[in-house]
Amino acid sequence: MIQKGKHMKKICAILIIQALLQSRATSQTSTEPPLAAPPSGIPNQTIDPNRAGPDSSPMGLSQTLENTGTFNPQDPPSPVVTLRVRVPASVSPGGEAVYRIHVDNISPATAHRVRVRNPIPNNARFISADPKPDNDGTELTWLFGSLKPGEQRLITMVLQAEGKGDIENTARVSFEHGQTTKTRVASAIKLEKKSPERAMVFDSWTYSIDVINTGTSAISDIVVTDTIPDGLEFLTSNPSTKGENPLTWNIGKLDPGQHQRIDYQVTAKKSGEFLTTAKLTANGGIVRESACKVIVGESKLKMYKSGPDKRAVGRPATYHITIGNDGQTQVKNIRISSKVDPSFVMLAASGGGRLVGTDVFWEIPYLEPGNRKTVQMVIRSSKAGELVSRAECVGDKLSQGLQGEKSTIFEKRADWALEIDKTVDPIDVNEKATYTIKIINFGQVPVNSSSLIVSLPENWRNGTGKFDHRTVAQSGTTITFPIQEIIQPGRELQFQVLATPMMNGKGSIKAELVSGGVIMATSSETIQVLPSRGSASLP
Repeated sequence: MIQKGKHMKKICAILIIQALLQSRATSQTSTEPPLAAPPSGIPNQTIDPNRAGPDSSPMGLSQTLENTGTFNPQDPPSPVVTLRVRVPASVSPGGEAVYRIHVDNISPATAHRVRVRNPIPNNARFISADPKPDNDGTELTWLFGSLKPGEQRLITMVLQAEGKGDIENTARVSFEHGQTTKTRVASAIKLEKKSPERAMVFDSWTYSIDVINTGTSAISDIVVTDTIPDGLEFLTSNPSTKGENPLTWNIGKLDPGQHQRIDYQVTAKKSGEFLTTAKLTANGGIVRESACKVIVGESKLKMYKSGPDKRAVGRPATYHITIGNDGQTQVKNIRISSKVDPSFVMLAASGGGRLVGTDVFWEIPYLEPGNRKTVQMVIRSSKAGELVSRAECVGDKLSQGLQGEKSTIFEKRADWALEIDKTVDPIDVNEKATYTIKIINFGQVPVNSSSLIVSLPENWRNGTGKFDHRTVAQSGTTITFPIQEIIQPGRELQFQVLATPMMNGKGSIKAELVSGGVIMATSSETIQVLPSRGSASLP
């Protein structure tokens, strides 16, 4: 029992020592400096991204490997080679003892320069061995080279007992294990290229390339090249270059701390994303690259010209000119013009429009992407016939001008006039619009017991009507206004309709004046609905 207690104490002491050694090893590991990156081609040198340093992203890991070494790398497995000897427990004096020496690599790593040594005891004589030892003498040696993971070797050795006493034989195994790392020493030269992030077609801009020697020794044979992609056109450079693609600058030598800047200008001929890369080569195999991407947008304006389909002679007619920016960049200095026929009278123009001769001009300083702006002009005709009102639009960096027109039939004045005025045209989907319907009695006979019927386009909703502070709800796409008062000669009544389009496309609003089951007058106007993008009107 006493021996058993001593044995248990010995085991506890061993466990405590092992725990202390493990804790010390862990403490040392946590304070180790960053290790250098392993060179390519070295077996079992693997990097575990899960154990990377502060920046564990693929880009961060790549930069760490290339520039500063590997932080907390995953070390390759270490080889473990064991040696076991089997021999008979006894032998007669002068008899032969057969030793079986087992050499096993029990690890997943290759062990290199494996060597087994066996000194011959003084009271024994060497008889034979398979395989033969690599040397003769008082100490036998077997050189096995490398043992792969799981590989085994067996040595069979025969010794003859001589003299007195037991034969005490000792076999030993040794091997080498190492780890090769490579630390990259970067050359002290810096290349940096800069450019604007965005531009427009026909814009010109400057690329700047800086070459700086940040080291303590001169660097010679410096050459910088840059390729101009299709869609960009080279203009000029400082220092100068031939202008051949790729562009080439022979800088030559830079002393420590010396800086050379290259500026060159290009212009864009088309839209798109343009990635350009400056490349530097220098003496000693130095290579550097720096890239820039410029997104070139195209000015894309659309113009819509709208107005009444029909109008009575002498009545004002309102025309809308809407400019929409469907591009990805701001358009500046937009100029709109619309010609007025000499037989028509100019009554008003919104948004700062001014009449010069027979043309009305507007200027819009800029228009952001996705926005629309509308200007209006009001004219009056003194004669019947068809008027085609035309408008033109130009702006900075537009490949060509825009044109639009609207045809209006001016009719001779009848006893009754029915007009539909649009506050804006075109209109966005889901944008509520107001339409004013006017009834004018030009005749000599009053009318009573009448009604106004307004029909909305299909796929319109929330239609309501207002007249004399009264609201009339729609039934389907039809709104009916009962007119309780007598419409005296020379009287004008105004009705309002509020409605919201649900789909883009063209539609028509129709109005009818009915009295005693007889249609006294009709009118209709075409409405254009655009996809919703947000719109704004100039005051």
